Amino acid sequence: MALLRELTRTRVSLPDGEPSDADRAKIKTQIKATLERLLDDDAFLTLLAEESLAEQKPSKGRRGRGGRSKRGSKRSDDGDDVDDDDERATPPPGDDGGEPPETERTLSGVLRLMHQQAEPLLPPSAVPEDHVDSRQLEQRLLAGSPADGAAGAAAERTSSAGAAAASGAGEYLLFGDSFVRLFGLVKHADIKIHAYKGATARGLSKEKNEHRVHIAKQLATRAAAGKEARAAVFVFGNVDVHFSYYYTRYAKKKQIDFEGIARDYVDFVAGLPAASRVIVGAYPSSITEDAQAVASLIPYSILTKEQAAKVDAADATLRARQGRVRTFNRLLAARCAEQGVSYHDTFDEMTVEEKDGPRLRPEYVDLSDLNIHVVWETTILLWVERLPWLKERAPPDFAERVTKSLTKYLLQKRAELKGKDFPESSKSVFSL
Repeated sequence: MALLRELTRTRVSLPDGEPSDADRAKIKTQIKATLERLLDDDAFLTLLAEESLAEQKPSKGRRGRGGRSKRGSKRSDDGDDVDDDDERATPPPGDDGGEPPETERTLSGVLRLMHQQAEPLLPPSAVPEDHVDSRQLEQRLLAGSPADGAAGAAAERTSSAGAAAASGAGEYLLFGDSFVRLFGLVKHADIKIHAYKGATARGLSKEKNEHRVHIAKQLATRAAAGKEARAAVFVFGNVDVHFSYYYTRYAKKKQIDFEGIARDYVDFVAGLPAASRVIVGAYPSSITEDAQAVASLIPYSILTKEQAAKVDAADATLRARQGRVRTFNRLLAARCAEQGVSYHDTFDEMTVEEKDGPRLRPEYVDLSDLNIHVVWETTILLWVERLPWLKERAPPDFAERVTKSLTKYLLQKRAELKGKDFPESSKSVFSL
């Protein structure tokens, strides 16, 4: 079976010359450790069983995540929200979908992941001084704590109101676009997550917006029953800066008003009943190449091919994209300070300054070049360290759960990309 073939190709860092008995013992030890970890992973066992069946009989095609039936810009009735995909799926290249055979599923991804600790994924010359290599990353996952760096400076910029939610009984309600889902990796009865597909910060400024109505009702109902939320956390704005900007300019032929959006968004949050109100800023652009930034607008149904062809190249540069994130986040932070709302973002921790602009660090870059989402498992570690109440509610085996979640996701994502004949991103620390 493929498992045995992959294990025989296992590589570790060895000195030049003929391997010694000690070297062979080292390989055997790593293989044993790999098997022990994999046999505890249900996702691995499922794929192993499917591969075993596939080798014994002809495979049947399965339906992959197909494209949308219509191309072009999609908006809700209020003209603000977009379909940014709730899951971490790779946007389809077209409308024909695809039927990758079962035999295209591979175990190589998870096996290589388990052995990344044996050799860095990037040559030393390509690793920035403060970059986290694969061994440091694995240690961080096992330890359940993020890197240091800019965390201290960023924490100083946040409002002191966040300390009010550090501990104590009560629910923590998180509302947001698809990015809020990564908080679901911390499973606790106190934490309630409400994700709204394609939701925008601008949409919340409209009184009849369905997401605004639902949020207000959730918090008001609890307050009326004497069970006011310990904290209400809001994760909106990602769609506005990464998608709505292009839709507004190239589909509606208008200019987006980030200042007005930030003001109305924060004012809405400030008026809600909760012991503490927290706003999470927009995440850095995860698209590493300028051309891909424009290309991603088509499968996400933000622009048509014709509209995308007219996007000014200067609007898609890394510096321009990250500049919009920084501008919007500064506006949010300033308004939050005025309204007594706690504000947090992880932009500095997640990026490294390069000559063409702040680039997302490899440990947060998805395997797919077109995925607008950051890697959940590495990102949640930043938030567990930043938010005391979140850290207090992380289970004792949180590091193990995060590691298994990441392994399972990479295995599934790698199979998805292979089925669509997509290459893995060269910018992700997890790419093979």
